[in-house]
Amino acid sequence: MLILFGTLDLATLGVSHQHAIWIASQLNQPTSALVGVVNAANLLLYLSLLASAYFLIAQNRIGLWLTYVQFPGRLLFLVLSLGFILKVASPMFNLGLASYEIFLWALVGLEFVRLGLTVMIHRKHFR
Repeated sequence: MLILFGTLDLATLGVSHQHAIWIASQLNQPTSALVGVVNAANLLLYLSLLASAYFLIAQNRIGLWLTYVQFPGRLLFLVLSLGFILKVASPMFNLGLASYEIFLWALVGLEFVRLGLTVMIHRKHFR
């Protein structure tokens, strides 16, 4: 299961790499302090996805702790583990706004399921 979660983190990076590159390019642009902090936090989340993917695939406890730390940022910036499904399904099924929102909430719910599974794995195998 940890290998799957690590692979999902890599898939999330693969789908969102252009956004991460754009954010990195915005760091040295003159903006308000709040925008700078938000961009830096978002970029830090993307970098931590790379680290968590490595540690989860290696089945190391550090990957679990990174997952816990990432969780609020994933929800705040909507960097979801299964977010790539939304990118694939949107043009395929011609999702309207209501359908898109339902799909998005379902993916947020699955993010909570992932967190619950991570806690269960942590308790069972890393105590």
